[in-house]
Amino acid sequence: MLKPSTTKLNGRRPVTLQQIAEKADVSPAAVSKALSGRPDIAPRTRARIKKIAQEMGYTVNIAARTLAMNRTMTLGVIVPFPKNPTVVDRLRGIQAAALEKDYLTIMSFHDGQHADELKQIGLMTKRVDGLIISPVSQTQDVAVALERLNVPVVCMSEPLLGVETDFVGGDERMGGRLLAEHLVRQGCQRLAYFGAFISVYSDQAVLQGIRDVLSDSPRKLAFLGENTTWENTTREQTVKNLNKVLEGESKPDAILSFCDQTSFWIYRELAARGCKVPQDIALCGYDNNEISDIAAIPLTSVSQPNYEVGRQAGRLLIERLSDVKAGSACRRVVYSPELIARMSTAREK
Repeated sequence: MLKPSTTKLNGRRPVTLQQIAEKADVSPAAVSKALSGRPDIAPRTRARIKKIAQEMGYTVNIAARTLAMNRTMTLGVIVPFPKNPTVVDRLRGIQAAALEKDYLTIMSFHDGQHADELKQIGLMTKRVDGLIISPVSQTQDVAVALERLNVPVVCMSEPLLGVETDFVGGDERMGGRLLAEHLVRQGCQRLAYFGAFISVYSDQAVLQGIRDVLSDSPRKLAFLGENTTWENTTREQTVKNLNKVLEGESKPDAILSFCDQTSFWIYRELAARGCKVPQDIALCGYDNNEISDIAAIPLTSVSQPNYEVGRQAGRLLIERLSDVKAGSACRRVVYSPELIARMSTAREK
């Protein structure tokens, strides 16, 4: 453990190439060659200079290097709902991919508000080499803002319709089908959906998967359109929407949420009302976060490789920044979801 007086973190002048050169008794040019990995310097001399530089506490002048390279060596990330464990896993994956190639990340979060999303895109201008974004708004002004940013863009989890970018995410339509088919097998007949925002692509893809089952299944599952609710990103709004659904004329016997956290809020409110899960209402989430299988009633959900989604998004962006991939066609990496059936939908048939 360091003693209080051992280390001072009040800043100091950076070590210069000239200072290293004087101590190593070589020219500043030789120091530059050694530290930048140039081949035209003797291996023993390079090793000696690097050792001296390390002992003196030398660090690369990032500002000077980025100016010379015309690169910031920084990746921007803009995502909504940072409290969602799914988002956290994806951010960890991005960070891992960035560190592999010595990139820094600037991460910016918002709560799904269109104005905040636009402002954050603008604030990335000239601060990042490329951007990973999970766009909430399918609007022209978002597309225009990204075009003005003038850097490569990777859409993660949420594509931006009508705009060509690299994309990494899950097959949400298949996820909606898996859940709806499972609920049909459990004997459910009336489904309600608790989504994030009506403009979010993944929400609409899940709904389309449910509709696919409605048209294909011999045992019809009634999808109650009036019981499709939005903005379930806070407990307060989710409870408000749930009360409205339960007090309506068409009470559901199954509820599917856009994320597991929303399902947990719903479960607590149902329990407070004396409503039993799954006997009275079957409950499904979507993202299979780490506490879904240890909840009071383990939650049926859809699993996706969220860490890998983030890491792949980071790698695609870094590849796009290289000369090799600069002009190549846009790429789509789509992961298949997996249904994880648990007690929250295990109804007696």
